[in-house]
Amino acid sequence: MTRPLTDGVEETGAAPHGTITDIPWLLLLAIAVGVPLVAACVAGAVTGGRLPKAGRTPG
Repeated sequence: MTRPLTDGVEETGAAPHGTITDIPWLLLLAIAVGVPLVAACVAGAVTGGRLPKAGRTPG
């Protein structure tokens, strides 16, 4: 997630800087939303729709 950009500083004459942090927000959002959504769809597909109603016996 971090990437030091120190290569070639002497060659370009650019001022030295620290580590630049790059957070992959789109990937984190896809994981946070996509995984539960896929899990819910799979669970809904493999389970029954409703439980059968139990009949009451008179008496």
